[in-house]
Formats: sequence, C-alpha cells, structure tokens
Amino acid sequence: MLKHCIFKIHIIIPICFCFFFIGCNINTNNAESQNQTTTAKKDSRIQVTSTLVKKETFYKELICNGKVRPLNSAKILFELQENITEIHIVNGQLVTENQVIAKLDDSQLQLEYKRAINALTKAEIELQDILIAHNSNINDTAKVDKAIIKNARLRSGYNDAMLNLNSIKQKLEKTIIRAPFNGVVSRLQAKKNNPSKNYDYFCYVTSDSTMEIVFSIMESELLYIKGCSQVSINSSAITNNIQGTITSIDPFVDDNGMVKITAITKGSNELLEGMNVKVNILKSFPNKLIVPKEALVKRDGKDVIFSIKSDSIIEWNYVKIDMENSSSFVINEGITINDTIAITNNQNLGHKVVIANTFLQAKKSS
Repeated sequence: MLKHCIFKIHIIIPICFCFFFIGCNINTNNAESQNQTTTAKKDSRIQVTSTLVKKETFYKELICNGKVRPLNSAKILFELQENITEIHIVNGQLVTENQVIAKLDDSQLQLEYKRAINALTKAEIELQDILIAHNSNINDTAKVDKAIIKNARLRSGYNDAMLNLNSIKQKLEKTIIRAPFNGVVSRLQAKKNNPSKNYDYFCYVTSDSTMEIVFSIMESELLYIKGCSQVSINSSAITNNIQGTITSIDPFVDDNGMVKITAITKGSNELLEGMNVKVNILKSFPNKLIVPKEALVKRDGKDVIFSIKSDSIIEWNYVKIDMENSSSFVINEGITINDTIAITNNQNLGHKVVIANTFLQAKKSS
C-alpha cells in the first residue's frame, strides 16, 4: 500500500509542475501580446513635426529675371601686327595687374631700335657742330639763346631722331601684353605662332570680385521697391544665395513698360559673366507673425493651421494670410505667438486628433 502511494505521488508531482509552467507561459504570452497591442496602437497614431510660432522680420519678395555682367571688364587687343611668340594664360585663369600674359615677336623692332639709337647719336653730333659754329658753349646750354638751340635741333635732325626713338620704344612695350587689373581670363581665342592680325582680339580680363546684376521691373512695381536696397541672387549654377545691393534705377520706361535696375554683389566668385539668375528684391516688414508654408493646408476652400496642445491633441484653426514669400506666410488671425503648430503630416490631421509624438525643431522663417 505504501509503495502504491509513493508511486502516485511520483506521478502527480511532475504533472502539477507541467501545468504550472504551462500556466506561466500562457500568462507571459498574454502580457507580451498586450504590450504588442499597446505598442501597435501607439505607433499607429500620426506622428508630426512641429515648430513654434514667432514674431520676426518678414521679407516680402519681388522676383525678377536678371543677367550678370562684370563691373570691370577689358577687351585685350593686339596693337601690333606681329607673330605671337608666347601665351602664358588659359581661360579661367586668375591674373594680377601688370602680369605678362603674352608676347609678340619683337626682332624687327629691336633692329629698328638700334638704328634709331644710331640716328640719334648722329643727330647729337650734328647738333654740337651747329652750336660750335655759333660760338655757343655746348656744355652749358642754359646760357645759349633759345632760338639758336631750337633752330639747331631742327637743322641737325635731333628732334626727329628723338621722336623716332620714343616711337620705337612704345612699340616694343606693346609687344609685351599685360593684364590691366586683377581678374580672370575669358574668351581667349589667339594661338601661339600665329599672326596677331588673324584675331579681332586676344582675350577678355574680367574682375570677378564685383559683379553687376541687371534686371527689369514693371513700371507699376516702382513704388514697391521704394526704400529697398537689398536683393538676393540665386541660380541652379550656384551653391548658396548671394546678397547684393541696388545701386541704380534708370529713370526711363521702355516701350514695354519696364524699368532697368542695377545691383552689385561683392566677394563671390561663383557668378559668371552672362549668367542668367533670379533676383529677389527683399522688402522688410518687422514684428510679423510668421509660419512656414508647410504649416498651412486647405479645408473646404479655407486656410487651416493645426495647433498642438500640451496633451498632444490637435486643434483645427482657420487663419487669415496677410502676406507671403517663397517660404513663409504672415498670419494676422487664427493663431497667436508661441503656439505650437504642425508642419508635417498635416494633410492627415483632423480636429481633436491625438498624435503620438511631436518633435519640436528650431526653424527660422523669413
């Protein structure tokens, strides 16, 4: 009997342990399942990115098409018809003022220079003979009558010899072509070992440190730019917007009702002569309530911005737009300063929707 009871105990105890572990596993699985369900519900909520509404200076834009041209540009010509012996530059190269950029053959001019030196020497000897014949002291011409010296120089050929020598010196100087100022080389067309007469010009040297932007506005927009001085230049060919300053307004309206404006930029070498650019004329309006354009959506044909309360509940706000530029709106009704507003996923939002997370970011509007 005792053995029979011990046998039953050995059977029952393992069975009980099995049921215990099975129950624990079931509870664990249920807990995990509940956690997963809770997480899934949380992750299914709309996630948005938000920003704070601030009062800042708003810049209204008038966008025009402009053309870049250098403020300082020189067309380098060949002043002598000689063979090109040296070229020291390539297109796009930076050069400095008075840098030698090319040379022409001067062998014939060197011979003429030597002949001119000889001619001047002969003229000086002839001049001395004439003065001696007049009993003048050739070593102290200050005491010689000016009329005698004038006639002696003409008769001896001294004046002509001096003029000829100076002329040849000037021609020799023109065989060395120098950069007129600091700048960059463009439109180089001449080739070494070719006659200079084959080319209309040698190259252009352009100062790229200061560029002019020429653009036109409509006659009716003149009032808008009154008091404006700053412009922003942008193009797909440059990395960042470049700031410029309006320098002149041509007081003339052309046949198309357009007025020409000129602005200059300094310190940028990204702009190239002839480049087409967009010009944003910026007019400032201080202390405006500014929101990024991403914050605004249309609902039933009206402008709506969703604000976010501390309990992550979205509120629907009808707003009125005062002004806009390429990136921002000025709002004069519907939201207030320091409101937190949604700027992403707002197409999927509705009134009193609870969001999962709000990621605040510092986003400067302009």
